[in-house]
Amino acid sequence: MPSEQSIYSDLLESFPMTLQKTSEDEASKDVSGTPEVMTTCQKQVVSFDSFKKNVASDWGGKPHSCDALYRYDDNTWFLIEFKNGTLENTRENEFKPKSGEFYGIIRKLFESLFLLTERLGQTIEFTRKNLIFILVYNEDKNQCLDHSCRVGEFKVKIGLTKLGHRHDTLQMSYLSEMLPDNDNFNISYFDKLYVKKAYICSKKIFENEFVKKFANESC
Repeated sequence: MPSEQSIYSDLLESFPMTLQKTSEDEASKDVSGTPEVMTTCQKQVVSFDSFKKNVASDWGGKPHSCDALYRYDDNTWFLIEFKNGTLENTRENEFKPKSGEFYGIIRKLFESLFLLTERLGQTIEFTRKNLIFILVYNEDKNQCLDHSCRVGEFKVKIGLTKLGHRHDTLQMSYLSEMLPDNDNFNISYFDKLYVKKAYICSKKIFENEFVKKFANESC
């Protein structure tokens, strides 16, 4: 069976895209018609959306997928999802797994894990040990508008709810390890359950901490 490294190399050859291109938001364009981007990094990564469209072209249903897959080394893989709009749930100003933006992001994560583990011939144990999920949000579009919030605080501050447990709110926690401890929260429920780590971070912190440390060869 091919190694994970050779499979990633094949994916990179078949579905190459710069990290900048995977971050494009076709729904938000400037006056010249150019899509907004969340990073200008020119690192070549796997366009996971393109990979998904290829493998699922004749399936009955169409799975959702994250934007980019990047293999840093044998034990460090990244699934990255860029969210240029607001992450605020319009119903109750909470992230609820059964409604709003959070549900869509969770679906992208889960179905991307299914696609990746199938392609690698692995189980979720592999992603639990080796894969980091990063959701990158646009801080310019998610500033807290409530005067009770601290300067720069993320708009959604009530908490996250466990999948399927509507009122069981997860405790807020600060980003750690790879990212500095000055961002607002991570989705720690998924840590060591489906992925090694799951992070939510601003595009500024993504640029300073991920791009410079993990993808700096071409950026």
